[in-house]
Amino acid sequence: MTIEILIFLLLLVIIIIVFIIDVLPIDVIVLDFLVVLLATRYLNIEQAIFGFSNKAVIAIAVMSVKSVAIILTPITIVAA
Repeated sequence: MTIEILIFLLLLVIIIIVFIIDVLPIDVIVLDFLVVLLATRYLNIEQAIFGFSNKAVIAIAVMSVKSVAIILTPITIVAA
């Protein structure tokens, strides 16, 4: 095994551990991992943003933003 493979496997183990102990929201963990992969040059910028061009990914992101906005609005607190 080369050093690049070992570093990637170490990063993978770290992200799995962070998922398990649940210290941050999943979306933050995934985006941080994407940034780490960009910083270590495992991905180039085109590969990193390729998944965001899918309509399903954009729809899920919009739904997540809308659900957080609804949760944080004062009207939902009063209604509850």
